[in-house]
Amino acid sequence: MIVSARLKFFTLDPQTGKINSTFGKDGILDLRTSDVMGNFPDGFLGGNAMPAMYQNIVIIGSRGQEAQPTAPAAMSAASISSAARQCGS
Repeated sequence: MIVSARLKFFTLDPQTGKINSTFGKDGILDLRTSDVMGNFPDGFLGGNAMPAMYQNIVIIGSRGQEAQPTAPAAMSAASISSAARQCGS
């Protein structure tokens, strides 16, 4: 599992090393959703630490830009088995 700086979450197939296309949408789960970004759809919100894992849930922290109006930092979680977001903000 990998989380990019722009909060795109994806997993790799351990056999091939390629993006697992069955995870999320075309292999990617975008954590910058409208419920997280609010009135700042183009605002900065990026990952700030390695994800943590509990059972089949991945917990991902983020940070927003402090110098300009932007989305607040958010904590997200996603299910590894279903690629569904569990919570946000």
